[in-house]
Amino acid sequence: MTFDRSTGTEAALRRWAMEPDRTAATSSARKAWRDRYARRVDPDGSLDPAERDRRIDLLVRADMIALARRRWVGRARP
Repeated sequence: MTFDRSTGTEAALRRWAMEPDRTAATSSARKAWRDRYARRVDPDGSLDPAERDRRIDLLVRADMIALARRRWVGRARP
């Protein structure tokens, strides 16, 4: 039996169709994602929480811009 992209898509759609609270289902993943950024901007945990959150937001924006740039460069025609 082979699995392709459509198999994964089907499984994801079935899972989310049965999920009563999608936000709660993904909360631990979103927290872990944000915690990784927190460790990057405040490795020793000494920043004020408001300042740490501000820096996390800035770093996320910078990473998303870099990701978009890499995607754009990859799609550029020679």
